[in-house]
Amino acid sequence: MKNTSNYHIKTEDDKLIFTTSSFSAEKTSVLHSGVYTREFSSMLLASAISVLFYMGLISANVNPAFLRYIIIVLLFVAGFLAANKYIFKEKKIEVIFDKSVKTAIITRFGIISKKKKLYPLKISGQSNFGPESSPLKIWMELNLYSKSQHSMGAQCRN
Repeated sequence: MKNTSNYHIKTEDDKLIFTTSSFSAEKTSVLHSGVYTREFSSMLLASAISVLFYMGLISANVNPAFLRYIIIVLLFVAGFLAANKYIFKEKKIEVIFDKSVKTAIITRFGIISKKKKLYPLKISGQSNFGPESSPLKIWMELNLYSKSQHSMGAQCRN
């Protein structure tokens, strides 16, 4: 099993599983990517929830004011951490190269669901099928190809 900060590789029988969060799968956003990050979006959501909750505390006449501020700060911190971990989480992609059935399964994980696509593999010759091989070398050795251009944003060639 090989782990780095950018990817994770492991083998199970005739399968090589490659997982990474460093990929580009869709066209760029209309919004500026340098400003609207996961952390900033989480902060905006936590702020909106905190402001709404604060207005509710004021209308409920929660006294003293110091208690309201402590509740709001704790709510902001909890909201920020929860939004960053569960709503605006880092997107991952997983590619499973299955040598026994000669397929590659590409899985994109979303907030609620995951999208899977199956592609046939063309295996030529003997390849080193282990975690010590680099992902690019494995990719080239297995000659992954697709019959049609897929929506993942990358074109695979022989």
